[in-house]
Amino acid sequence: MPAQPFVASPIVLATDPPAYIADVERRRIRAAADRVRDVYPGCIGEYLRRELKTLEVIGLRFDQCGLTSRMIDTVLSAPLPEPPAIP
Repeated sequence: MPAQPFVASPIVLATDPPAYIADVERRRIRAAADRVRDVYPGCIGEYLRRELKTLEVIGLRFDQCGLTSRMIDTVLSAPLPEPPAIP
């Protein structure tokens, strides 16, 4: 199956004022940022932690499709990996 060509979506300028993140949501973001390196160890977890911390500090809602909320839900509901057994 041939690859589909990339079609850029049109740029839409925001006319509404920025949406600020509520304090409850900021606490969820902080909790996910503190937990994400345990769920995803290594550079992926560190990258996600930095993104979440930046989102918490800026405090503006950029995501219009809900991807960030789904990621936070996934991180907070994921089981933590088992610690290695000590012989």
